[in-house]
Amino acid sequence: EDGWDRPMSAEVDRLFGDTPLLTFCISANGWLSFDTAAVSFGAYQNRPIPTVGAPNGLIAPFWQDPYTSTICRNDDPTGNTDTIQWAARLYQQTVTVQYQVVLHADGVIDFIYGPNQMVDGSQTDSDGNGATVGLEDLNGLFGHQVLYNQPGVLPNTSRTFTPM
Repeated sequence: EDGWDRPMSAEVDRLFGDTPLLTFCISANGWLSFDTAAVSFGAYQNRPIPTVGAPNGLIAPFWQDPYTSTICRNDDPTGNTDTIQWAARLYQQTVTVQYQVVLHADGVIDFIYGPNQMVDGSQTDSDGNGATVGLEDLNGLFGHQVLYNQPGVLPNTSRTFTPM
């Protein structure tokens, strides 16, 4: 299901200098957004970062059009983290993706790619799009794009983003 609106147990202090809301929207399309008005439908096709259009306040570990997604969430108040995990196949394909976002209370964000991450970001889905990986501020004016429709994601790897 897309568009979950859930409160966080661990606050992300800053997202490019902005103070995000305590709730976020989780999309089956491989992103979450602090723009809780954002919905996954209409944002299933990845875009470059930054992009002023929705979704803004974006955390995108692997924004692509998946199929048969399973999304899990674990809130750990002891560790002061929220973990969201996606496992899916690409739309109309048999290759799988498996990744997590870990939100730390101090603003650190981890992208973790599991052993079943068979897609590197350059493979196109049925719409001809690859993946976007990165972060964007609440207004869609500034961000950090790791990749857009190009290779760079490997299984059993991770990326850590620290607050500015």
